[in-house]
Amino acid sequence: MKARILSFALVLIALFSFESAFAQKANPKISNPDKNDVRISARSIDGGYRICIDYVRITGLGNASSVAASLTVAATADVTCLSPGQVGRDNPNPSPGQSIGATGDTEYLTASNGNLVIQGCSVYVDIVGSCKNKNQTVAGISNVNVSNIYLTLNGKTVSLNEYRDQLNFD
Repeated sequence: MKARILSFALVLIALFSFESAFAQKANPKISNPDKNDVRISARSIDGGYRICIDYVRITGLGNASSVAASLTVAATADVTCLSPGQVGRDNPNPSPGQSIGATGDTEYLTASNGNLVIQGCSVYVDIVGSCKNKNQTVAGISNVNVSNIYLTLNGKTVSLNEYRDQLNFD
């Protein structure tokens, strides 16, 4: 009898442990009732652009109360580079730069009941150019084309590619 009770107790413990582990699995996704409510933007900064998440609501974060969030982009752009002797000239002769890939800093945000609202450019990535020659200075970035943009939340990625048309690099 004791063996049966002990076996039954072990089965219950194993069952609840499995359910608890399953409940904690995260599957983050955009959960705005209207997909038009998702807003991302590009803002001009010194030497490049900042891509911001202006508003998005994420669900499916499991029991997480703290979320590590970062934004990643892959893009191509024309980067104008100037050698030290050309900086400040009226008619400089620029050199081409390189393609750009960037991941923003990780921000630690607070989730509630598996939900997270990101707004106000709290999660962003800066797209800045780099010159092939380290002695050159980036003079500007133009013709930016973002090919991939995604949000990473506690190691899981959420694509923002369907919102790329909101980015304006004028």
